[in-house]
Formats: sequence, structure tokens, C-alpha cells
Amino acid sequence: MHEFIPDDGGTLMIDRVEFAVPFGVVGRIAEKAFLGRYLRNLIEQRNEYLARNGAAA
Repeated sequence: MHEFIPDDGGTLMIDRVEFAVPFGVVGRIAEKAFLGRYLRNLIEQRNEYLARNGAAA
């Protein structure tokens, strides 16, 4: 979920991500090993893109 809040002449964007991994213990190991980091990086890259390109919109 994305939430946009006016903030001091700009916009604060809040991302809320909820997910559940399948495959029990194996899924939880995969989540700890790389899935959480992957999602954080994906959101950070998207936020950087929006910061660079969204301000002109």
C-alpha cells in the first residue's frame, strides 16, 4: 500500500508491504536469506526514481 502525505512543501511517501512466504521452514529461510533485502532494495530504487522524476510531474 502506498500512502502520500503532504509534508512541509513536499510529499512524504509511506510504503506498507505485507507478505507471507510459502513452504514453511524453507520459505522462512529464503525470506531471511534474501527476500527481505530484495524487497527493501526494490522499494528504495523505486523511491529514488520517484524522487528524481516525480517532482517534475
